[in-house]
Amino acid sequence: MRNRIEQLRKEKSLTLKDLANEFNEFTENHRDMIKPISYATLSRWEKGVNDPPFKSMEKLADYFDVPTPYLQGFGISRKTAINLMVFRIHWNEQNGFSSLTALDHLADLLEKKVTKSDIEYLKEVSNVNLDNESDGIVKKLVSDNNDEALRYLISKYLKFVNNYEFLASLPSIRNHTFYPKINDQIWQDNKDELLEYVLGDNNEILFSTVSNLSLLGLDTMGKIENFTKEQREEINYRLVLLFELLASDDDDDYNNEIRSKIIKLLDVYESGERKPLS
Repeated sequence: MRNRIEQLRKEKSLTLKDLANEFNEFTENHRDMIKPISYATLSRWEKGVNDPPFKSMEKLADYFDVPTPYLQGFGISRKTAINLMVFRIHWNEQNGFSSLTALDHLADLLEKKVTKSDIEYLKEVSNVNLDNESDGIVKKLVSDNNDEALRYLISKYLKFVNNYEFLASLPSIRNHTFYPKINDQIWQDNKDELLEYVLGDNNEILFSTVSNLSLLGLDTMGKIENFTKEQREEINYRLVLLFELLASDDDDDYNNEIRSKIIKLLDVYESGERKPLS
C-alpha cells in the first residue's frame, strides 16, 4: 500500500524541500519525539523505500490535516473520488437511468448549487459558452465533455470528496459496499435538496428507488411495477414519511414501524386487495 505523502504534497504545490522545511517548522515543539528530516529522507518516505516512524506519520497527518489512515494509503484518494463522480455523471447521462439514489442525481445536485460566480469563473477558465443554457449549466458541461469544469464543481459542492476520514473508510477495492456508502454519504450531505426533489412533481421515480435505498428490500421492484397509479400514490405517502424520518429522526423504532407498514401495504396490493392501511 503506497502512502499519500506525494499526492498531498503536490495538492499543496510544494517541492520536497518546501515540505521538509515546513514540516520541520511544524514539529519544532516536538523535538523530543520527532527529529528534523531532510528532503532526501522525505523522498524515500514518498517512494516507500523507507517507512516513516509512526510519530512522524502522525505529525505528517496533522500537518496535512488528514486522518493518519488516509495518509497511510487506506481508502481512496480525493482525486479518485472526484474522477469517479465525473465518470458517474457521464454514465447517468448516457444511460438515462432515473431513480432517487444520490449517485443517479449528481448533475441535479450540482445544478441546484451552481452560482453566478461559478458560471463566470467557468466561462473564464474553460472556454465554454454558458449563456442562456435553458437545459442547465451542468448538462451543457456534460454534453461538451468538459470534465475539468465538472471536477471544479464536484470538488466545491460534493462534501464527501473533501472528507478525508470518510474517504479513508471506503474499501480500496470496489466491492458491494463501495457505492452504497458513497450514496449514503451524499444523501446525508444533501438531504435538504434530495427531500425537496422527493416532495416535488417527480414522485414516480420513487418507485424505481425503493430497493436502491435499501428501505424495503430487493424484492420490492417487481411488485411496485405492477401497481396502479392510485396504489403508488398511497405507497408514496408512506415513503415520503420514511424519507423525512431517515433524514431528521433518530427514533429507530418509529422508522421501523413505518417501514413495516409500507411492506404490509405492498403485500395487501400484491394480494389484490385495495383497502388502505391506517
